[in-house]
Amino acid sequence: MEFRTKLRIGIDFGTSFSAVAYTYNEWSVKQRISAAAPEPISRLQTVRFNGADQVRTQIAWHKGRQEYSWGWQLDKDITNGEIMECDRITMLKLGLDSSIATEEIRKGHQEQLLRIPSQPRIQDLIGIYLQELYLYAKAKILDRWGKGIAYNIFDGALVECIICVPALWTPETNEVMVEAAITAGIPNPDLVSEPEAAAAFIIQDQSERPMAIASHADGREENLIINFDNSFLVADVGGGTGDFITYVVETQGSILKMKEGARGIGGLCGSEFLNLNFRHFFTEYIENWFEALVEEWGQPYTKESRENFLDTAVRDFEDEKKDFNGFSERLEDMTTSIHIRGILENIGRGTKPGRIMVPRTYIKKAFWGILEPIIQAIEQQIVTFNDKCSNPEKWIKNIFFVGGLSSSRYALTILQKTFSVEAMGFSPLMGYPINIITPSESPATVIAKGAVLRATHKDLIGERYLRRSIGIGWDEGFDSNKHNEKDKTIDIHDGAEIVEDCIHWLFKVDEAVQRGEVRKIRGWRCLSPKGPFKLTETLYGSKDKKDNHLRINDPKNDIEPIGQIDLDLLDSEISQQLNRNSFRRIRHPITGQESLMIDYEVRVSFDYPRLTYEIIIPSNGEFPATGKGWGPSPGWGPNPIRIPATVNCAAVLEIVGQGVDQKPMPVSNLIKSPSPDGSSLPINQKNHPTSQSPTPGGRSLPFNQLPESTPRGKPAMPGRNKTIPAFRRHSRDPYPVPWVANANPDIERQYQPCQSCRIRGIDCIRSSPEKSCVQCRKWHSACKI
Repeated sequence: MEFRTKLRIGIDFGTSFSAVAYTYNEWSVKQRISAAAPEPISRLQTVRFNGADQVRTQIAWHKGRQEYSWGWQLDKDITNGEIMECDRITMLKLGLDSSIATEEIRKGHQEQLLRIPSQPRIQDLIGIYLQELYLYAKAKILDRWGKGIAYNIFDGALVECIICVPALWTPETNEVMVEAAITAGIPNPDLVSEPEAAAAFIIQDQSERPMAIASHADGREENLIINFDNSFLVADVGGGTGDFITYVVETQGSILKMKEGARGIGGLCGSEFLNLNFRHFFTEYIENWFEALVEEWGQPYTKESRENFLDTAVRDFEDEKKDFNGFSERLEDMTTSIHIRGILENIGRGTKPGRIMVPRTYIKKAFWGILEPIIQAIEQQIVTFNDKCSNPEKWIKNIFFVGGLSSSRYALTILQKTFSVEAMGFSPLMGYPINIITPSESPATVIAKGAVLRATHKDLIGERYLRRSIGIGWDEGFDSNKHNEKDKTIDIHDGAEIVEDCIHWLFKVDEAVQRGEVRKIRGWRCLSPKGPFKLTETLYGSKDKKDNHLRINDPKNDIEPIGQIDLDLLDSEISQQLNRNSFRRIRHPITGQESLMIDYEVRVSFDYPRLTYEIIIPSNGEFPATGKGWGPSPGWGPNPIRIPATVNCAAVLEIVGQGVDQKPMPVSNLIKSPSPDGSSLPINQKNHPTSQSPTPGGRSLPFNQLPESTPRGKPAMPGRNKTIPAFRRHSRDPYPVPWVANANPDIERQYQPCQSCRIRGIDCIRSSPEKSCVQCRKWHSACKI
């Protein structure tokens, strides 16, 4: 029997530090591997970086070597004077954020990127860092396991790399990470959310070692037996982000599985923001002696040396904050030493040789800048879950505190005093005791190891609550019960009354969705017979909107573009299967402009934290029609073309990230809708799309060059053409025919409406192919059948 090695590599790409864990095992290529039994923790290995479990997430361009310096090597290069401190690029992950909280960080990144000869984007640097991290890990794995093995472990292995991302990241940011990993040459990259990785580690850790240790605010430690019939909360606070999610454990035989108990929440409350707070309060403390301190440090007092001095202080605080004790009454604990070479002793300003003694009140203020939102988030998550749970026995009783901040003694003590059992006169915030538990492993490796465990058990977490609505835009047939009269317009292809640019949500915020669940939408689009033959769909998202029929271009609806699907029908693989000559042709009733009509279906699969996409096109451009719409699901007709769709999120991200306060106008690049009820139409009924538009005189214009006066002239995203053809959904089933069980197709065809009624969406049924259409004559006396 043939055996190969399966190698799983978990990469915890953090804001401050990164870590790598891995495992490999022999498996038979002739047998299907069961994912029901995760690897034991004892089999998980970690990559060591200069004797440490993690490496700094930092990178800079080395002008002398004409290459990038990263991790610990960058520290050496800066110490040796080969790279300037101001060229050290940190907090790479926060460069993908677009909130006000990270605006200054992103501005700093842009200034640094402009000094690099190739002027890369932040996602390019992320790809370069991931490449260096992976190659280093690969070399270490080969050093450990390659010797004595007859073949290169990577050449003979099925390699799977799992990259951890914050749960609060949006689908477009996740896709940028995947693109960066692919560019970096990382094999088979996949994503897992950081709290899910932590939950996978916790479940496995507790199943192997069911006794947990809970530390209390008074210094006591208590052995706990965790009852996994109940819920638990993961508080994952790393370098940049914090994620707070409740999980409910469900036992299926001997296998533990989980589901989310409530919609998770998160925010920018990681240890890097603690560092920024410290920088602010440290500057406030030394402001009167700043110039003297910099000169003692050996530098002339300039704006650049001032910033470098602060950077040095923050790096020392990175180590000091772990052991900071804000409750000790000992005299030596009343101040925190920040070590900076050259500083002279001065009692008046509180400095000692090589040290600046910072009063702990400043350190406490820095900590509370992030601890306050962390406590609020945990409280909100507990209240949300407990309100949904009618049985108090199932309420949250355990909080697992993971991530880089969990190594902080002060942060852990504050959480214990806030939520844990009564001690030293403190009463629990929630009114009942909640245990604060830290994993048995080093905080540096928990997430990376959890990513490997999660990869071996992909179905560990089934149901999740969505943090965002995701949908596609289309033009809907006007319905006075759903739309405002002022939004009504006339379609330029068929003269139908429509409302342009309406949203149709595929996934809705706060909705519980199973892993692998598929949502789909059908529509049609008109193409010019002269081309171009392309389909383009924009995906939209919203943090709080759930209702269909909302106008995408209305600013108060807060609907933003999150990605774009582009499909070229002239692609060799597609064009060989697609018979364009069989496409239906329609003419505008007034201009006579001819268009090709093509049906297609967009399918979106929920594979958290990613979404995967597929476009399905009938080979003749038309889904089969029945009396119930488009026929039984899937109802694609013979030999449909199924194309996995690639979503371009980077372009959207760049536009959105140009300014946190400015929201780009969405692309008018939509689908048009079906049935009188925009939301209740079954997915196997007919939805439709539009596209090429004629000028008033009937002259055809290219896809992206519509005249300024056309009804579809909408404001567009910066850098994009003004108007793009729309996905179309009619107000009625465009192919209404009476339902006849097992109907003869030849008989069924004679009941289809005439072409003039069809393009208007009118319920017109001819008694035979030869007889004229009375309904149509009411609309257009010149109608000929």
